[in-house]
Amino acid sequence: MHLRNLFLVLAFSAGASAADLAREATNDASLPAELRAAGMLVQSHEVAEARRAFERILVRAPANAEANTMLALLACDAGEWEKALRYAGQAVATAPENASCQYAWAAANGLAALKAGLFSKLGYAKKCLAGYQRAAALEPRTLQYHWALLNYYQQAPSLAGGSKELAYAQAAEIRQLNAEQGRQAFTQLYVGEKKYAEAFHSYDEILRSTPDDYVALYQLGRIAILSGQRLDDGLAAFQRCLQQTPPEGVDAPSHANVHWRIGSLWELKQKPEAARAAYLAALQAQPDFSRAQQALQKLGPPKKA
Repeated sequence: MHLRNLFLVLAFSAGASAADLAREATNDASLPAELRAAGMLVQSHEVAEARRAFERILVRAPANAEANTMLALLACDAGEWEKALRYAGQAVATAPENASCQYAWAAANGLAALKAGLFSKLGYAKKCLAGYQRAAALEPRTLQYHWALLNYYQQAPSLAGGSKELAYAQAAEIRQLNAEQGRQAFTQLYVGEKKYAEAFHSYDEILRSTPDDYVALYQLGRIAILSGQRLDDGLAAFQRCLQQTPPEGVDAPSHANVHWRIGSLWELKQKPEAARAAYLAALQAQPDFSRAQQALQKLGPPKKA
């Protein structure tokens, strides 16, 4: 799970606000402010501090749904599936009609399905699917819940509820809510089935009419990496992204992310030193960009002349 998924629960809507749920668990009037402060630590990626802040809240209010939900997702991000299940179970017990709690419960069970013993995997997987389905039913306009279902249907075996048809149905739901997200959803499915021509087509079409569409350029480059095809087109698209300012108001990848993708593309073209330069550029733009750090480490030291 990526940390960006944690931001979903900061709004904590679906019928009851964070403050309402806090008051249900305790009469302590200071808790809403503490929850907001802990949430800000998550947003600033101060994960260890955020975890301690939410744990302090649970000392005084063990049933607080928001704190339990956030700790469950932080535990998922750390790969701690047993902790995640414990926190998410308490959150769902406190607020079963809250979509964020159901999402955390699903995520915890999904991680458990990957980490637990062979005979437990199917049971955890089915609970994961049920949680994502419940979250999407409670908040049908929240894109992240439909993405979670799409990923589940695409990746899970049919025995656990995986289904190509249901994955495409979720892509259609996403498209109804957001055209660009829907395009990305269908692209993910096309790439998964190696239907690369279809994956490229929708972005080629956009770029014919709006050649400087930042998101479309980025996505075309990303498809080039995933498919191993049209690598020169992908490189040109990424370089054109770097000539622009990422648009505001959309979930547009940063220039650091673009540099990292360029490094991946250069590796596919078997140009390790060009890849190294791109990864270093990503770190210059964003020094804590872990993907670029990992890519550099995997690339190894530069070859001696």
